[in-house]
Amino acid sequence: NTNVTTKINAFFVETEPVLVGANVTPDPGGWGETFTLRVNATDRDNDTMSVQLWVRKQPASAWTLQASNSSVIGTNVTVKFTRTFTSSDIGVWDYKFNVTEDDAGQINETAVRNFTVEKDDIQVQLVAGNTSVAGRPSTLQPNTTTLTVRVLDTDRGIYLDSGFQGRFWITTNNGPTYRLESSPVTDSSGYLNLSAFDPTCNYGVGPQNWVAGIDGEAAYKNTNSSTLNLTINTNPLNANITEP
Repeated sequence: NTNVTTKINAFFVETEPVLVGANVTPDPGGWGETFTLRVNATDRDNDTMSVQLWVRKQPASAWTLQASNSSVIGTNVTVKFTRTFTSSDIGVWDYKFNVTEDDAGQINETAVRNFTVEKDDIQVQLVAGNTSVAGRPSTLQPNTTTLTVRVLDTDRGIYLDSGFQGRFWITTNNGPTYRLESSPVTDSSGYLNLSAFDPTCNYGVGPQNWVAGIDGEAAYKNTNSSTLNLTINTNPLNANITEP
């Protein structure tokens, strides 16, 4: 006799979770920006997935678990994590995602990718001293002028703290040659000051240009202000006839 048994949904084909489209923005980006790392996760069985982000700074070999999300369900679900850095983190970073689900043994992982954390962008803003006037000799008033700028970290949206190296350059004969006149550091509010600039014989009389900026810092890109102006005046020339 033929014995036939029919079962409906007698077995189930389990599929592995899949990760695609791993990316990071910005890349490159300044250490003061917020980095967003994303990947799209899919489990066609509608199992609950756990997605993890792993990072390491080159040339390190060991990975660090940066973040995880253990409640991802669905198809082509975008999973994102954010990360902030400090200036000591400047360099190239590797990252990867892996995924597991609620059935044991189902795991997947993306290829290793990388992104770059770089120095922050800054903006050098004029505060005082554009179109100013200084006199030579010192008996001519006004004989000095003050040049001031303020430095903004545009990646973080705040002004620099104290102690960052600044420079003031002034043309000696209306360009193109600039002379380094002063090397102050920022104060606690991000100001750079060249107080009481008193032109010496290093500078010609007439219109001159000046720029100021941050130079040689590990945390910030070398950046100057726009080209600004000042005028150096002197006493008018007097001619006397002593004999015919």
